[in-house]
Amino acid sequence: MKLAATNYTICKLVCGEGQKNSSLAGGGKLQELKDLRNQKVGLTPEAADEEQGGDESAGSKRKAGVHKPPTVVEIELDGTKVKVLCPPKRIAQSDLMVQLDPVQLDAVFTFLGPDCQSLASTRSYQKSGKFCKTGGKEPCADGQVEG
Repeated sequence: MKLAATNYTICKLVCGEGQKNSSLAGGGKLQELKDLRNQKVGLTPEAADEEQGGDESAGSKRKAGVHKPPTVVEIELDGTKVKVLCPPKRIAQSDLMVQLDPVQLDAVFTFLGPDCQSLASTRSYQKSGKFCKTGGKEPCADGQVEG
């Protein structure tokens, strides 16, 4: 199961409530899980930053037909071993992919639970009265005439 931070269904599974425009990206728990995965693969934070740059030298050419298979690493959350799939390229930027096992998913959702406090979207609409729709030449709330 791919755990995208902005997926509404994932947010609803973790927190049990669905708010509009909710996201787990604001909390630090999902990033902690990604860091655990990166450590198991052997990526250091410096190597992850270099990987994000994506600079490939102009002289290097792709080898046709050579594909690395994805690897599976195990991370431990509260005594439960969770199998995480790591893609062969851009591991640091990829979403967390957890095996579809109820015990493992329960451990991950329990770990992500404290991030539910930061689930609400960061911006909300504030009515300023600056823009209004009036049929005629009536003044808006700020006294200006729209037209």
